[in-house]
Amino acid sequence: MSPEQFTGDSEVGRYSDIYALGIILYELLSGELPFKADTTPRLMKLHIMDPVPSIREIRSELPKDIDAILGKALAKATEDRYQRVEELTTSFTRVIGLIPAIHDRDLQVDEDATIREPEPILRRGETPIEPVGQVAEEMMVESEFAPRGGTPILEEEGLVESVQELPERVMSRLQTVFQTGINTALHEIKTLSKNKEFLAILLISLGWSVGYAIGSYIMSTDELFYLASLFMSVGAAGGISLALALKWLVPSLSWPRVLIIASGWFGAWGSIWYVGEAFGLQPSWEPEYSAIQVLLSGGAGLIMGLSLFWDDADMRWRRSIILFLGWGGAAAIGIMFFALMSVESWLTNYYLVDNAIGVDGLLANFTIGIIGASITVKQLRKTNLIPTESGVVEFSDTVVTLWQEYRFALILLLIAWPISEIVISVLLVQLNYDTAWIFIINGVVGAILSGFAIQRIQPRVRWFHIALFAIGWAVFWELRWNIADAIGIEQGGFNAGWSLIRLLAAALAGVTMGLVLRVSGAKLGWKPLVRIAGGWMLGWALATIISGYVQTATMLFFRWTTSFADVHIPWVISTVFVGLFGGVYMVREILNLGSHNDKSEV
Repeated sequence: MSPEQFTGDSEVGRYSDIYALGIILYELLSGELPFKADTTPRLMKLHIMDPVPSIREIRSELPKDIDAILGKALAKATEDRYQRVEELTTSFTRVIGLIPAIHDRDLQVDEDATIREPEPILRRGETPIEPVGQVAEEMMVESEFAPRGGTPILEEEGLVESVQELPERVMSRLQTVFQTGINTALHEIKTLSKNKEFLAILLISLGWSVGYAIGSYIMSTDELFYLASLFMSVGAAGGISLALALKWLVPSLSWPRVLIIASGWFGAWGSIWYVGEAFGLQPSWEPEYSAIQVLLSGGAGLIMGLSLFWDDADMRWRRSIILFLGWGGAAAIGIMFFALMSVESWLTNYYLVDNAIGVDGLLANFTIGIIGASITVKQLRKTNLIPTESGVVEFSDTVVTLWQEYRFALILLLIAWPISEIVISVLLVQLNYDTAWIFIINGVVGAILSGFAIQRIQPRVRWFHIALFAIGWAVFWELRWNIADAIGIEQGGFNAGWSLIRLLAAALAGVTMGLVLRVSGAKLGWKPLVRIAGGWMLGWALATIISGYVQTATMLFFRWTTSFADVHIPWVISTVFVGLFGGVYMVREILNLGSHNDKSEV
């Protein structure tokens, strides 16, 4: 069924027939359906939202343009599809050329049955290809290496090629890969540009950054305006952008509720300065002052939740408390990020206008907006206010499933990297700071423990795959030291360069783990691989931000230093986030493939 048949957004007509024909052509060429799911809601979601998987991942010998033709036939919007069947058939027959039909390898027939080889698809006026046996006989050549008295050896195509042809083949392949990547990127950009939820989250995040820009500029131009003006500007711009974006997503949201949401944010952030003064606290990165900002942000989220979900008596308080925790957590991460950049001189010397609008402040407030807005939209999706992503296993659902059914795996994911950090903290003292081995051991221990956890959910992951996990982390974790040394960045600590190298290494190691999952049988596409890499990178980013911030607040900076070990306690605790996001994102992709319902099918 075409997307419009599921959603009812447009009239069902010939465009639905073109969509159905595209599905049939995809299956004829590949032997598989483009969208498969174990439940009807999940299948609906795939047809409505997900792009068409590349058929060349199943049959690489197909022409490179076939993806574009099938993608147009299976476009989500009717105006993006072929407008007439003749257009599709013309494009298809022009590109497909001479490709034999796919074989059904699982076909069961009687022993006495006669199976005829399928004839190839020919363009009009084209000569049929010669039988395989005849072509093979012509390819046989006399060779001095042929067995005496036996059949001459059939030379492989690669041995016949001249050395001069190899660069052309390589360049042609690279060009194909590059063109496919460009087309995929353009398709994703076009899809995102039509996604109201994504655009709403982006606008909210920009609103927070604009509020910071306005407030910091006001502060720089008039000495009478103190830090309170910055907080007021952020609250006003952030609240207005949030309220208007929610009104755009939920047209039924009344204007009085929109006003309550905007006023709640202005009141909460506008009072930060005065609440601090009431407690005798000066603006600083100290935990007490940060706690005021976090609690007031959470309070604004609570007000917004009650306004949004007031009609939902059963879930009103639960969803509102989630927004309280979500926006409070978003503010905490943004503040810690801002503090870490300021203390370590990350971007603090980069200004956009007259030493007033700092890049670090823009990034920090953008972070607050994107995290909080994402959590808000997620809660809206769970109501009937906006359409839901039916059947898709979300991050929070994955955590719940792990806790209910794979509790040991979840606990192991959470403690894997803290255990690894404790191990290397001991070895740092015992091996006299032999950093080369320390980094290798760090990655190996964390990856092995994470691999054991993954194995509980995906039984096809064997010792061999866990060993590959460990090798991947060992390589990229050691590579950090070499990269930093090559470009002159100080290794260790929380400086900007070293932290970015850590995130890059984590992303590459995450991709490696995703590829190993593919080897184990999980049919992961490039999107799941990107999400897995993003999960590991996010986990290490949060660990770095939290631990770096705690280090700047000396009240919470603890070390356990003995002749046996030197443990940076905040850093060890912070690495819980590595498994929480990196590991859970991996499990989420496994569950989305259906392994939770039937592990044998993954």
